[in-house]
Amino acid sequence: MGNNIFYYMGIDVQIKRNCSYIIVDENADIIDSGWTDGTSHTKTATNLYKIAQAFMVDQVAGRSFIY
Repeated sequence: MGNNIFYYMGIDVQIKRNCSYIIVDENADIIDSGWTDGTSHTKTATNLYKIAQAFMVDQVAGRSFIY
């Protein structure tokens, strides 16, 4: 069975500031990175979900994720 993971998302979870994230490809090339809104745990989780979802939709559609 081969490795079917082409992208990885890393999240630096913080308590007293916003969380950062990074998306890299299988060669560790940076695809996207940034900071989430840290006004609440729920908002942070929702924002990370939206980032991951938008990335997957863009990749399936063949669009570049870097805006």
